[in-house]
Amino acid sequence: AMVVGLPILMGQPVTLMGEARSRNSFVSAADVAAYAVSAVRHPAAMNRVLVISGPQALSYRDVVEVYERVLGRSIPVNFVPLGEPLPGLPPTMSAMLAGMDFDAIVDSSETAREFGIRQTSLEDMVRRMAS
Repeated sequence: AMVVGLPILMGQPVTLMGEARSRNSFVSAADVAAYAVSAVRHPAAMNRVLVISGPQALSYRDVVEVYERVLGRSIPVNFVPLGEPLPGLPPTMSAMLAGMDFDAIVDSSETAREFGIRQTSLEDMVRRMAS
């Protein structure tokens, strides 16, 4: 949300690092909270590490496309080389993003079913944010 959503909310161009083609299983904050609440009262969560993710593996380019589709407008995008700071983000965040130039795809659909979580798609999250 910080890399794409925040600049859009502020009326600024989105700046992506590198080619922005690596895919990640982004998870919504609401889903993280839902897992936490469910895990507190779910016996299967005892002494277990829950690996959670969103329902789709998306690149940052895909994320921009979802925002464009939902908002019905084009979003200006700038690119900087890996390791360059991203406007509006702390340097540590830019450094972390530079180190994530690889696919990080996690399928937690089975965990979602087990804990009764309806995973939120990026499109649903953007629709809620835009309304």
